[in-house]
Amino acid sequence: MTVPWVFAKRRGTDKQRDPAWAEFFHSAPSIRSNCEALIRESIQNSLDQAQFEQGPLRMRFAISGENAGVHAGVASKYFDSLWGHLEATRLPAPLPDRSKPCRFLVVEDFNTLGLIGDPETGNEPQGSERNDFFFFLRAEGKSGKVGSQRGRWGIGKYVFPMSSPIYTFFALTVRDPIDDNGYDKGAGLLMGEAVLLNHELEGTGYMPDGWWGDVRPNDAPIAPHTEEDLLSEFREDWSVSRTDEPGLSVVVPYLDDSWSVSDITLNIIRDYFSAIVEGRLVATVENLSSGESIQISNDSLDQLLSELHLEPASSMRLSRDIEMVRWIESQEATPLTLDWTGAPKWSSVSHDDEEMDALRNQFETDGRVFVRIPVNVSRTDGSVNKTAHLEMVLVDEPESHEYPLFIRDGIKVSQAGREPLNTVRAIVLIREQELTQMVGDAENPAHVDWSDQTKSFKDRYTYGSSWLKFIRYAPREIVRRMRGSDPERDLAVAAAYFAAPGSSRHGEVGGGADPGEGSGGGKGGTKPTKPTGGGRGKRSSPIKIQKLPNGFQIELTDTGKAAKVAEIQGKVAYDVRSGDAFKKWTSDDFVLDPTHAKSGIRIVCEGGDYSLVRNEFHINVDDAEALRFEVTGFDANRDLKVIGDEV
Repeated sequence: MTVPWVFAKRRGTDKQRDPAWAEFFHSAPSIRSNCEALIRESIQNSLDQAQFEQGPLRMRFAISGENAGVHAGVASKYFDSLWGHLEATRLPAPLPDRSKPCRFLVVEDFNTLGLIGDPETGNEPQGSERNDFFFFLRAEGKSGKVGSQRGRWGIGKYVFPMSSPIYTFFALTVRDPIDDNGYDKGAGLLMGEAVLLNHELEGTGYMPDGWWGDVRPNDAPIAPHTEEDLLSEFREDWSVSRTDEPGLSVVVPYLDDSWSVSDITLNIIRDYFSAIVEGRLVATVENLSSGESIQISNDSLDQLLSELHLEPASSMRLSRDIEMVRWIESQEATPLTLDWTGAPKWSSVSHDDEEMDALRNQFETDGRVFVRIPVNVSRTDGSVNKTAHLEMVLVDEPESHEYPLFIRDGIKVSQAGREPLNTVRAIVLIREQELTQMVGDAENPAHVDWSDQTKSFKDRYTYGSSWLKFIRYAPREIVRRMRGSDPERDLAVAAAYFAAPGSSRHGEVGGGADPGEGSGGGKGGTKPTKPTGGGRGKRSSPIKIQKLPNGFQIELTDTGKAAKVAEIQGKVAYDVRSGDAFKKWTSDDFVLDPTHAKSGIRIVCEGGDYSLVRNEFHINVDDAEALRFEVTGFDANRDLKVIGDEV
């Protein structure tokens, strides 16, 4: 068996498009590796199809190692016609040695529907028609996911080629018989895809996408293979366990040797412990070379954590969060009655005093509480109008200074928290369908944060931006009200993170060792701040710059909101003992661009968008009321100096 790879020839009218999907994952600071990106995306999309009435989703991850890798002669059956295109493409890393065994990864899901839909059409489904096969193998940046589904398969599927040095994967699917598409139950569909760059081979230009499948005449889309002999050979060559059970099996070839059973196991537990504890996910991780096999379930979590050799602090935090979710499973949440008018703002939300007193007493007695918080979900098209609920557990932890953890229907949204809590650990579960849909529509491609500017969210929800902010700050506000504290920012939290205090005035913030010493007014002394607008004179600043743990945040003041400021520009540098901090900035200090190789910066922008150059930022304001520009990831042991003004 030798099946050729097919690339479309580039025509003169074709745009030279080089896929940039990897940046969506590499630019997310909380995603540490290709391994974590693949684990997150593959499991969340399989969870969407899981048939929970028949049991939990079952996942299988198998790595070959070199000893169980596909022999070079066998691998040549699959890749001989691909190597010329690979060599003609300017890939960022050297090509693997094809004379050695091909290491690989197999990812399989069970108790799912498989890639249902017409596998031969190249046309996007319309109306209520569902075609997962089309969205997984024939579309880019498009998604068939709706409602509360976790993934979107628009970009997430690219974690598979991103994990292969030759940017290639194979997909074998068996579909559930409820999909009446002319294929018998148990009939497999097999196709390969390579996602390269524009390239020229022997004087001919080719498009980035290559296909391994059944070539049909008249420029019809490449069809999947269905011949049982070929599928059986593929299963044996690549250690695929699926025979006739519905689901999806993906093979990632030429996996590098940095992948390990322990890393896969850790990432499954770290990102999906909630789904595991709830009994919705069971996973198996195999090393085909050694025969090692690990079963991940609620019953095995504690033992596995003790064997993973984590840093003690990391192990303790993860064990604590698992215990918190287990506790939730045995509890009834306490409902809170909150009242507001119009757009929800915590500053104008009132609560029932008796409920809050009872909550406070329980927290003081038990050291933890589990509460339900109402959220109105209303789509602007009128299709949804319902009160849903956040579920939040708060645990007394005297030494804790951590961001709240948000989990959307089993998925850890790792960067959604906006302000760490002092002496309290918080986990927020979002599980009601209407609410999971709303915040899911706001998720970025890597599913680690929310933005009110995504095309699925913007202008589609009544007070949508305000509700996102309401949800983000719910842990902080409930803690403050439960403690009976002032609703202003808890400065004790920030003080634990900064080498020296600072203050914000007239669009400038700076730090210094002596809070009584002025430096352009930015260090908290009595010297007035010099205006940053150049020739504007003294005025009430339209923007407010506030220090955060290892970063800063920009919002508009009431003056700026009233003036509907449209643009803000500014710059940031580490403060220096003498001279101009901004002139002394170098790229060795930091680079604001989160996608830069040396950057550890994390940026969140709500109510607008932004551009970056070196240590300078430019913000375009779409919604003056909702604007929030947050930058973190700086050296916490150095003081920041930030200036900004309207353009």
